Amino acid sequence: MIIDRRTLISDLIKLEGKSASALAGEIGIHRGNVTRWLKSGGSAISSETQNKILSLLNVDADEQSLDKKVVHIWNLKGGDLSPLVRTLAWASSNPYEMVYMAPNTLRVKDWLSPEWRSSLENPIQIGVALPLALFDPQKKIRILFRRTLGAIAVNPQEIDILVDSGLSRWKTVPKDIFFAKTTIRIDPNIFDNCLSGKISIEEYDQILGLESAISTEKTPGTWEELLKQIQAKGISLKEASEKILGRGEGGN
Repeated sequence: MIIDRRTLISDLIKLEGKSASALAGEIGIHRGNVTRWLKSGGSAISSETQNKILSLLNVDADEQSLDKKVVHIWNLKGGDLSPLVRTLAWASSNPYEMVYMAPNTLRVKDWLSPEWRSSLENPIQIGVALPLALFDPQKKIRILFRRTLGAIAVNPQEIDILVDSGLSRWKTVPKDIFFAKTTIRIDPNIFDNCLSGKISIEEYDQILGLESAISTEKTPGTWEELLKQIQAKGISLKEASEKILGRGEGGN
């Protein structure tokens, strides 16, 4: 799908949750130039400056595609999915695989329970609906899309519009009886990273069972990195201790 740069940048600003003023400050131009150009076009922003803005929005300007080296963390505050639909269609003509994610310790009745809320590091995360992974197997585009419960409370567009339009298809995974939509359960620590927007490519690929999760995994350089990898793999402290001490299968 071909869309003009002004629409693309405007949509990505909404999805990335950035402001025109912040982008202007990062590239060293007057914010009025950016807001004026976004509103009415014209020559206030040069092609070179547009490329800089796109780069800040995680677009590879040379390839005219979403950056493959990051997980794109997108949010929408309202119920209108048009910015998401347009940007997905622009980025690839291939159908994206999509799946919701929930922590493997969570039940539906626990979703807004005081116990689960108190386990979150950031109280702002309380009103966040389940995050959605969107992955293009051909272009290796990784997207994590989140909506607040407030955004989907009043006349929201259903996410199935992505399937109905041919943009996406639900990933084939075992049915989770607690959720109406296709959902996979993941490690709670990785789920928290999804909510906070700090999920790594390795964690994202592990969730979706992608080969790159193995090929891109780095040898930990610190104990903290090792612990993070152990947690990401869902290995318990007891299991790790048994393996290290040789008390597992065949151990003494």
